[in-house]
Amino acid sequence: VLVELQEDPALHVPIAGYHIHFFTPDYEELLDWYTKVFDLGIRPRGRIQTTTDVPGMNMSFGVRTRGNAEEATVATRGRALDHIGFEVDNLEAFCQKLEAMGIEFDVTYREVDSVELKVAFLTDPSGVYIELTEGYDEY
Repeated sequence: VLVELQEDPALHVPIAGYHIHFFTPDYEELLDWYTKVFDLGIRPRGRIQTTTDVPGMNMSFGVRTRGNAEEATVATRGRALDHIGFEVDNLEAFCQKLEAMGIEFDVTYREVDSVELKVAFLTDPSGVYIELTEGYDEY
């Protein structure tokens, strides 16, 4: 995990997340996957042309190199950054839409009545484990 810290004197809170990077040799295909799956638009951020926005966060896609070679990427599950998450309205219908697109789930849609939460998990093509929730924003 690489952590990038930047000072922003105009920030109205002590600390805030602004963007995350997805580094993979197939970054353009991964960006296309995220924009298709989550119905997002591509929006350049500064000099980076391959980015998109989800509520509260920018997602930037590119390739990371070490010397002259592209760095290999590994799956996130079980590592320092295990997964990312998205809060989704009407999660059950969203999961049905993804299944119709051929996307397989690691954990299929389920309702956790004891905490009034709906949840599902999937893995993106680069190996990033993704948690989808509905109701988590109530906490």
